[in-house]
Amino acid sequence: MQKVQKVQKVQKTPQNHPITKTHPKKLPKSTQKEQIHTKNIQKRHNTTRKIVTNNVFENFSDAVGNTPLIKLQFASKLTGCNIYGKAEYMNVGGSVKDRAAKYIIENAEKEGLLIPGKPGIIVEATAGNTGIGLSLCGNSKGYRTIIVIPETQTEEKKTLLRTQGAALIENPALPFVNPNNYTHVARRLSILLRQKLKHKNIPVFYANQWDNTINARAHEETTAVEIYEQLKSIGQNIDGFNAAIGTGGTLVGTSRGLRQLTQNNVKIALTDPLGALPYNYYKNGQAVMGQGSSITEGIGQSRITGNLALDWKPDYCYEISDNDALHMLNRLMYEEGLPVGLSTGINVAGAIKFAQELGPGHNIVTILADSAAKYGSKLYNLPFLESKGLPIPFWLDKDFGVGGKDGGVVVVDRGRYGINEDVNLLPELVGEINIKELVDEVMNNHDIK
Repeated sequence: MQKVQKVQKVQKTPQNHPITKTHPKKLPKSTQKEQIHTKNIQKRHNTTRKIVTNNVFENFSDAVGNTPLIKLQFASKLTGCNIYGKAEYMNVGGSVKDRAAKYIIENAEKEGLLIPGKPGIIVEATAGNTGIGLSLCGNSKGYRTIIVIPETQTEEKKTLLRTQGAALIENPALPFVNPNNYTHVARRLSILLRQKLKHKNIPVFYANQWDNTINARAHEETTAVEIYEQLKSIGQNIDGFNAAIGTGGTLVGTSRGLRQLTQNNVKIALTDPLGALPYNYYKNGQAVMGQGSSITEGIGQSRITGNLALDWKPDYCYEISDNDALHMLNRLMYEEGLPVGLSTGINVAGAIKFAQELGPGHNIVTILADSAAKYGSKLYNLPFLESKGLPIPFWLDKDFGVGGKDGGVVVVDRGRYGINEDVNLLPELVGEINIKELVDEVMNNHDIK
């Protein structure tokens, strides 16, 4: 008869409790082999990277947030400060706006404006990112979304919204004072649709990210706490936080949270594109648009929103030109491998000005709001950039090439593009070698070993 092995009961380890070492004799041989194998892999690859294991979630909403904090190397070297980017483009919906979308929908459910498990319609006016977050979060809960967007926004964001199942209404780009501005259109549309669907008991909810202060609360309760705890985990305190203003939710909410956590021992900076009303309002006390304009999307407001009307003001204000913002974006892409969008260029350029004013040795955090993939038709559209007199990504310049040209070496004008001497460039690395000729050789010679 086969011997039955007695199974020893093992006490469950509480969640998030560090697992204590067990004596090797008590471990099954298979487990011992797995541990040895894991140690050998770590030793072979010389890795000390911490593996995050508590990030398994039930749904879209639960997965929002807890984004990495990434040190921006060139900005930190330039200023003598530690400048970090909160990588919000790594959210599940691809932007910082996922946080507001989640909070706005869940608060609507608490207030009975949407009913969990039953059909409902969300209407919103958005430059793109909040609409993307609302449609994805809404999809995960069974709600449908109608988005009103200015026709001037990038095709990439419009395509994303359509592919996510949102009904997309493109609206003329009109000033806020015009009754057919996209925010007014979305509000009136939600009212009319609610009336038409009343007999079916289908709720129609107008998200109103601009004046719905749940937007700011999302960042006060999550973004601020994450930043504070992330820096604390490496033995650092936060000295400054900066961001541009769109709805105001990110800057107002995060700064309110950080001021509470640090007992007001943190400085806050508004960094807006040229022409934005909030810069003029907080800097000069005038609620009027400033001089200049910007190609940025979703920021550079023409009014004081409900989120800004909260009892709040920044310590510093900076204006950033598109020229400076695009130089930042190109450096972040080519030197640090961070593919970020237009407003992030404003944020990082602002963080550098902020750091220079505070002086060396400070820890500053800004927002890496969304991805460059949403702005290809602007950021990487050479005719568009040239028509605006804006800097082009040097690696896309027709003269940049991939190596030797007519038997000579391609010389890159570093001064023209603002490229530091310590940045390696492909044409300089390959010298007179013509990569296209090498490709031809590879295609015709299958015996290269």
